[in-house]
Parts: sequence; C-alpha cells; structure tokens
Amino acid sequence: MASTVRVMRREDLEAAQRLNGGEFPKCFLAMVYERDGEILGWASCRADNGLPVLQAAVGKKMTGFSVMRLGEAMEDYLRRIGIYMYVFAVHVKRKRWIGVLERLGIFERYANKAMHAWFQRRLR
Repeated sequence: MASTVRVMRREDLEAAQRLNGGEFPKCFLAMVYERDGEILGWASCRADNGLPVLQAAVGKKMTGFSVMRLGEAMEDYLRRIGIYMYVFAVHVKRKRWIGVLERLGIFERYANKAMHAWFQRRLR
C-alpha cells in the first residue's frame, strides 16, 4: 500500500470534487493525499481578507495519521513560500473535532462566526 502527499494536478480535480460534494474551492495551493492511485483527501489554501485560509476534505478511508501527514505537508509548503500562519474553520456541530483541536494545544481558537469555530495556527 503506497501512499503519498503531493501538489494537486489538474487531473485530480474530479476526484477532489467527489470528496467535497461539489465544486473545488478557488485557491492558490492545493495538495492531495493519495493511496494506490486513489485520492483520499485534499487540503487547499486561499487568501481571504488578507489571511491564508485552509480548507480540507477527507474520505472515510483516511486515518488520523494520514490527515496528520497531509497537514504537515501543507504547513511545510506554506513555510517554504513565506507563509507563517493560517486560519481555518470547523462547523460548530463538530464538537468532537473542536475538542480535539483545543486539546492538541497547537491551534488557537480566536472567533465564532456564522456557525463556525475559527482557529489559527502559527508556524515556526
């Protein structure tokens, strides 16, 4: 079982849209998690009001370790292009995920807006 995280290519768009359940978001960077040729998840980064905003979608076959690898790859790429912080949102109904993020201690919760808990992460 070979898996990799890589920059998204044009031919990955259809698989990414299936995971998202709709159109793929406009972004300046997108990465995919791929196992044995199948796209299992993606993460993208866009600019909004001067902030880098991360968005992601993962399929049922992704493990916590796989999600962590995708996040680490995205953060490494952001550092390489000179971005040292980002924000992301979690829907307030996802209380379990919000709790996990708060317990990790590496994300700072800084806002609640429009049914989402917003977090920021500063990269070293």
